[in-house]
Amino acid sequence: MSMTKLFSPGPVMVKDNVRRSLLHYDICHRSPEFEEMFVDTQEKILRLFNADDSYYSVIVSGSGTSANETVLSSIFQPGEEVLLIRNGVFGERLLEIITKYQIPLVDLAFTWP
Repeated sequence: MSMTKLFSPGPVMVKDNVRRSLLHYDICHRSPEFEEMFVDTQEKILRLFNADDSYYSVIVSGSGTSANETVLSSIFQPGEEVLLIRNGVFGERLLEIITKYQIPLVDLAFTWP
């Protein structure tokens, strides 16, 4: 049997074992259990990228757009500019974020095939 595959930015198709694992009881974001898991996850991210103690991992609780906005609104120093190579809807969304924060921009726009 062929299973339909969805290749888009969400929602995503997941296997039954993954779906069952999501049925875990709720954990309060202010509980010690959550804090331990959060720190553990941050440490695992650093290990995954072989990062040393000069790095800090930031976990963004939100959509991909919120993660993009978090990064774009915080990494540029005055006088720096961003090169945006864009096409399609997500490129437009990045352009909107960059424009809202008034980040100097070199915009290379291409049509979506």
